[in-house]
Order: sequence, then structure tokens, then C-alpha cells
Amino acid sequence: MHTAETKARALALLLTGDSPRYVAQQTGIDARTVRRWRDAELPRLLRGLRVNTAPFSFARKPVIGHAAPKKTRRRADGDRG
Repeated sequence: MHTAETKARALALLLTGDSPRYVAQQTGIDARTVRRWRDAELPRLLRGLRVNTAPFSFARKPVIGHAAPKKTRRRADGDRG
């Protein structure tokens, strides 16, 4: 039996995209147990959330905290101003 803190740490590592094998190595939990938790607990935790659960997302993500570069107008003679 694992403590709630150990299970929460393992699930947090899984949520960040780490593999079950890596989670098992980091936490000392059997890899089969980590896979079972992944298959049973993560869908329940993610139910109702709009998240991309694919391992790789190629969708463009907005950069938070950075403004888009300002566009400058060109004058008729080609100089920026």
C-alpha cells in the first residue's frame, strides 16, 4: 500500500508527461502499479477538462507575458519612422 502523498507525486509526474517507467524509477513504485494508476486515475482526474492528452501537441501555443512585436509603418521613401 502506498501513501496518498506518494500516489499524488506519481500522478503529478504522469500529468507532466513523464513515462510510467520514469515515474517508477523516481518514486520506487512498481511500474505495473504506475500504469494501473495511469489507466484508472488519470481519466477520472481529467474528466471534464479541455486538455490535450496526446503526448505531442503541434498546435501553436500563445506565449504568456510577451507582447507581439510592434509593426512599424514604412514611409514613402522607404525609411522606417
